[in-house]
Amino acid sequence: MGRGHDGPRLRARAGKFEGVAGEREGSWTMNGAGAADGRIGSAAGRSGGRDGAVAAGWRAAVAGAWRGGLGCGADGASVRDDADFFAEGGDSVAAVETAIALRELTGSDDLALDILYEHPEFGRLLAALGDGCVAPGQDEFRELTPAEEHLWEAEQRHPGTPIHHIDAHYRFARSPNVPRLIAALDEVAGRYAALQRGFAAPGRAFEVSGVSVPVRWVDAQGVPDAVVRTLLDDEIRTPFELAHPPLLRALVVDRGEVGAELLITAHQLVCDVASLALLEGELQRRYAGAPDPVGRTNPYGPASASLVARPAAPSAADSAAALASWRATLAGCPRAIALPHDLPRPGTLDVAGGVHRMVVPARASAALHAVAAGERLSPFMTWVAGYLVGLAAVTGERDLVVAVPVSTRRPEQRDEVGAFVDTLPLRLTLTPGLTARALARRVRRVVAEALARRHVPFRRIVAALPPAPGEHSRAPLTQVGLTYLDTSERGLRLGRSWAGRTSMPTGGTKYELLWAVTRRGDRTIAELEYRTGLFSEQAAADLHARMMTAIETAFADPDVELPLPAGVLPRRTARRRAMGERAARIEAVPPRAVDAIGLGPDVEAGKAPRGQTFGLAAGFVEARRMASPVVEDAEYVPVHELVRRHARERPDAIAIRHRERELTYRELDEQAAEVAAGLRAAGLRRGAVVAVPIGRGADLVIACLGVLHAGCAYLPVDVRQPTARTRSIVRATAQAALVADETTAALVADLVPVLCLELLAERRRSGARTAPSATPPRVHGDDIAYVMSTSGSTGTPKAVMVPHRAISRLVPHAEYLRIGVEDRVAQLCNPAFDASTFEIWGALSGGATLVIEDADVVLSPTRLRAFLAEQRITVLWLTTTLLNQVIDVAPDALGRLRVLLAGGEPHDPRRLEKLFAGGRPPARVVNGYGPTENTTFSTTHDITPDDLRAGVVPIGRPFGDGTAYALDSRGLPVAAGEEGELYVGGEGLAHGYLNAPAATAAAFVPDPFDPRGGRRLYRTGDRVRQLPCGSFQFLGRRDHQVKAKGVRVELGEVEAVVRRQPTVADTVVFGRPTDNGTEIVACVTPAPDPAVIGAGGGGAAVTVPALDVAALGERLRLELPEYMLPTLVPLDRIPIDADGKVDRAALEAAARPTPEAPRRANLTTPQVLVTNDVKW
Repeated sequence: MGRGHDGPRLRARAGKFEGVAGEREGSWTMNGAGAADGRIGSAAGRSGGRDGAVAAGWRAAVAGAWRGGLGCGADGASVRDDADFFAEGGDSVAAVETAIALRELTGSDDLALDILYEHPEFGRLLAALGDGCVAPGQDEFRELTPAEEHLWEAEQRHPGTPIHHIDAHYRFARSPNVPRLIAALDEVAGRYAALQRGFAAPGRAFEVSGVSVPVRWVDAQGVPDAVVRTLLDDEIRTPFELAHPPLLRALVVDRGEVGAELLITAHQLVCDVASLALLEGELQRRYAGAPDPVGRTNPYGPASASLVARPAAPSAADSAAALASWRATLAGCPRAIALPHDLPRPGTLDVAGGVHRMVVPARASAALHAVAAGERLSPFMTWVAGYLVGLAAVTGERDLVVAVPVSTRRPEQRDEVGAFVDTLPLRLTLTPGLTARALARRVRRVVAEALARRHVPFRRIVAALPPAPGEHSRAPLTQVGLTYLDTSERGLRLGRSWAGRTSMPTGGTKYELLWAVTRRGDRTIAELEYRTGLFSEQAAADLHARMMTAIETAFADPDVELPLPAGVLPRRTARRRAMGERAARIEAVPPRAVDAIGLGPDVEAGKAPRGQTFGLAAGFVEARRMASPVVEDAEYVPVHELVRRHARERPDAIAIRHRERELTYRELDEQAAEVAAGLRAAGLRRGAVVAVPIGRGADLVIACLGVLHAGCAYLPVDVRQPTARTRSIVRATAQAALVADETTAALVADLVPVLCLELLAERRRSGARTAPSATPPRVHGDDIAYVMSTSGSTGTPKAVMVPHRAISRLVPHAEYLRIGVEDRVAQLCNPAFDASTFEIWGALSGGATLVIEDADVVLSPTRLRAFLAEQRITVLWLTTTLLNQVIDVAPDALGRLRVLLAGGEPHDPRRLEKLFAGGRPPARVVNGYGPTENTTFSTTHDITPDDLRAGVVPIGRPFGDGTAYALDSRGLPVAAGEEGELYVGGEGLAHGYLNAPAATAAAFVPDPFDPRGGRRLYRTGDRVRQLPCGSFQFLGRRDHQVKAKGVRVELGEVEAVVRRQPTVADTVVFGRPTDNGTEIVACVTPAPDPAVIGAGGGGAAVTVPALDVAALGERLRLELPEYMLPTLVPLDRIPIDADGKVDRAALEAAARPTPEAPRRANLTTPQVLVTNDVKW
């Protein structure tokens, strides 16, 4: 259609469509959404399969039966649509007589005799009968083929559903000539008998000549993609009237300069996948006006009423033998496998479906096709093998039956459009010792045997098997199916424009899981169709990812024995065991042996070995290098360069706001560049660790950004913690320090060189600036970006080394959250805690505004509510403890948020119910879980009311390339529903602990599931349950760690600090759950006075003085940060059990709060709502 045709224009305004209809041939109507569209070739404008005369004759015939039943005479007089049979004198006898007459009229003995009780009004009766079932003469009907019979019966079970629709979707660079397309489609319909075929009860086919294909054209210029997608979805899901041929239609969506989309939809009763290729060839030839090839004829004629499409039947003996063979093959097969669905199974079969789509990793596709080539198999066979591997991994089943489509075309039917497809059930058993290659060979044998018996219809196979319990809620025989299609060369040319063929989801599925694999050129697309009544969207995505991981791992080394327990991946090879042994032999790198932590003076800045892992053995560095992608490519951009990019593209946009101070991206970049130049001028090399003991505010961000631009790593230090701890951290970790003012400089000036931001600001105000570095160092993904101190079990903090790639994986466009320029992100977290990584770099790398606020605001729910409203915050992170306080006091504070992320401790479903029930919850609430060692978040989960009804708030699943496994004590993955320890990995993984090789080797272990070897996993020490959907549920700690106020604390460190106090004889420290999170409790016994001990001689009894709890608390404040301060419980002695071990139950009972001493000696500063709140 040329641009000169002015058609209906589809626009989206305020969520509605507005149609503006123009003139053209055909009749323009308004659809249900209020959108104008053109139905060209429909009953409104042109004769279809039933013209007006036939429709009028059918109405008259039904009216005659109606009037005859009422005794009025069947004279064909008109009957009003609102006429009521019983109101006009009909009774039960007349109703049955009329129904019998209607049976004769329709030729259907299945028509219900009580139809007039269901549809007493004439109009409703006419609609129920269908307006044309009787159009062909009785001699024009024919029996159905087995394939048609199977589809007809399925359609009767699920009428009006789209599960048997087939489509071809094309995107053209320009809109086709619609009148020419209509003519071409009509010619195609006249060419193939199947497109002139209709179907009527009780299961008969008829053909009508002269049908016209309904074509709908919509002008959608300027309409959003989502609106067009809805239009296409509606088109493919609209049911066909089987008695009204053709069972094929087309939709053209004109997108203006964007091009056009063509969607051809057909019913599988008249079209299969092979038929689509025939239709494409015929349609593009008719559209181009090319003549028929010489000598080409239609073997069936344009509308052969005598056509018998049944295949030549085998002999009765052959059929009986084949059916007996099928019974033997399928004897005892599982009719219901343990699919890990997360929704309760409905009592009836529900065919509503969804689709999860993914691009198959190139290495996985290549591996499967390599096996196919090496074993001379079809790619279909290896994908069947892959599907079996994936199903076994997620279900734990070894005996599997998979349904696959099979062509029933005879040679003489190769050029005919129609339904020439049936179903083959393939049964395979995974036996011990089987490899992926051997499985593929087994699939070849099973497929060959099945093809030899394909003349037995699937419905006969099912009928020959004994019924299975509960089968009314499942598909017949098997719950899983597979299709494989290579559409690399499939497409349609209309004039000068060519488009490849794709398909659209129908919104239904024939199986509980159907894996559709499609090869398109050098890409392979995998679509997992799933029953939405059994699987949530998230569960299906998790399941698909787990299947793909299992397939990829199995075929990466197809000669490795396949694992058979649920979820188990290949065993560790000798190479991986060697990696584990090398990890156990890691030795420390002397901290001052080389400059800048691992870079010697001979190493030129920017040219350090890729994969350098500071403080780790060379073996592990090599492994890290093998496992990591090359990060110097054009796709990798570190976060500080993303910030600089925003400074170039949006220099005047506000980057940071803190109280009254604002910084634009240009100002932020310039001041950070000054810091970087100062560090380089001071001689700091790439990779050096720079301590940043600066409180929250713009200066902190400037300092950290400047450190990154200098190629160094920053170490955030909590300025409010005890001076001794600050000095200990700086002494052990840093080569320099960036401070805000000279007062802070004095704290560490005797330990490391110090650069003062206050002096840089003075230089800037005076007009003097530090010259920028001529060539900024090139930063690689494996270079350390920052070092974060965490609690250590020996009483000394551990320094986690986090690389640049880990931040890039976290923000700004991770799967769990995309942060953009319209966002305003709150920065409320203590900069020394790893959640600040998300807040700061999530905002700035995404071009958003980072809004910083002081700690006292977040500790007051009412003040926090005001802050969020005044600053128009859209993204917020809170610990679970703080979230609970906000929900208790000001639940409406969070309603304006686009995304609320919360975590650090298990969520309280009752609190979250209150949040969701408050009338204005955030648009999204995300549970974020993860240790510092895997960069803030390892897993995420969108919390929904469904979680709360189930009483479980999962911690979710990994995002990006992250990995997470729940492993048992043997290092094997646990099955769904079982408990295990959580191991996490991927690009977010830290390098390890600085100058702590033993601790690194213990916590960062070789990944036994890495097919190449070399990757590592972090042992979190968290107990989790593997949920059926693939997500994890947090159960608790397996070691001596707790999360107190959202911060992970090693109780051993607290215990060591308390025990070394001179007034303490012994102590046991543990975590105690409270309504507001975990409370750290230290039970202490007093030490005897040394003077008393010395004077006691001769075995005299020694008097132990009472413990001065207040004095002990003051001493602990000098060594521990506030979030680690315990509640002190003085005891005369530590209780022990019969084995001489600490009696934990008695100890916790003794420490339990009482009315007389509700909190004992709680050392933390009283805050809002709770007495030992976290210091942010």
